[in-house]
Amino acid sequence: MTMIKYVYWQEEDMWLGYLEEYPDYWTQGETREELEENLRDISRELTSGSIPCVRRVAELEGCAAWPRARSASLRLAHCARGVAQFAPR
Repeated sequence: MTMIKYVYWQEEDMWLGYLEEYPDYWTQGETREELEENLRDISRELTSGSIPCVRRVAELEGCAAWPRARSASLRLAHCARGVAQFAPR
């Protein structure tokens, strides 16, 4: 069984939530159980490939040179090439 992380909260008499990996797609339910079922439905739809342009959240592994690079573009260039040294001036 695959576990899926989700964020949820209660507002008045409704439970609201979204999948951690897909924060743009919210749903709701009158009970937490109904919310969870709606989240399962959203997960199936989003991972089916039938919905175009689905935005997701992911993690990026850091690079050892990041603290030395002055900007995000320099850090990305350094990590991508793995050769240049960007030291603060």
